Amino acid sequence: MRAFCLVAFLALVGPFGPSPSAHAAETARTGVEFSVEPGSVEIQVNGKSVGRAKDVSFVKLAPGRHKVRLVRGGDEIQLELQVSKGQVVQFTYEF
Repeated sequence: MRAFCLVAFLALVGPFGPSPSAHAAETARTGVEFSVEPGSVEIQVNGKSVGRAKDVSFVKLAPGRHKVRLVRGGDEIQLELQVSKGQVVQFTYEF
């Protein structure tokens, strides 16, 4: 078990710490990670459809406030999210 943990650590971090490219990739990922059920729910961000829940897992967004709207038939929910630079907001919802 210890060997596995060390190998996993080295695979993620490398023997000499995080590589600059790994750090850049991590900080460049800014947006919302969606986990919405059922899969037929339409996801809209800032007034534009980004697809059905079954097809959308991550939406890249600029830092700032964003309006998220979920639509399922005649039901809907709308809220506002704040996304900071380098942050991935976890959004989970079930109708």
